[in-house]
Amino acid sequence: MKLAVIVPYRNREEHLIKFIPYITNYLSNQIKEYKIVIVEQSNEEKFNRGTLINIGFDLVKSECDYIAPHDVDLLPEDADYSPPEQP
Repeated sequence: MKLAVIVPYRNREEHLIKFIPYITNYLSNQIKEYKIVIVEQSNEEKFNRGTLINIGFDLVKSECDYIAPHDVDLLPEDADYSPPEQP
């Protein structure tokens, strides 16, 4: 099963630079197949995390089996990204 990590993003480059290598290393120890999707809001309107996650889902729904929405400023220390047993 393939995981998609969907990361809503805007103006947090210092977090993104740390997040990508960290989550890549973290997932490589747990998951065989995964994809990290950064969905960027480019306008200056109020940040809309939910819409960005929905857009990310639309982008990967045909190639991934399950998703994990993720914040760019949170680095997991003890999290299980394996497929859920139930929806």
